[in-house]
Amino acid sequence: MQWSADSCPWVNLLLKSPSASVDVEFMRKVTVAIAVAMIMAVLTAACAPSYNADLLASIEGRWMCDVQRFTFETQADIQAELDGRLAGNGVSIAQYRHFKDNLTSRFDLRQKVQEAYEQRCST
Repeated sequence: MQWSADSCPWVNLLLKSPSASVDVEFMRKVTVAIAVAMIMAVLTAACAPSYNADLLASIEGRWMCDVQRFTFETQADIQAELDGRLAGNGVSIAQYRHFKDNLTSRFDLRQKVQEAYEQRCST
């Protein structure tokens, strides 16, 4: 018995040219969709403000303690004091907000804030 491509149907599938396959168009669409999704993920990650977690945890812990100790005339005074602390440490409002957004989902950040708070308020 002599071997031929016709005797093995799965070999025929492999030997067909891509233009003969209906699945090629589908695979192109899937490839494009995956590429677009990956590009969007990279762009989203690149646009999110990065921050120094240790620095911001320290600022937040000290701020939580100090805001209870100080007397402010208005809410704007509270915001001005916080803005001054952030700027004095080279932290933008966008970085601070991103840090605050992550506090709910990251236990390690909450622990660092608590440690800074306890250290500041125990003095």
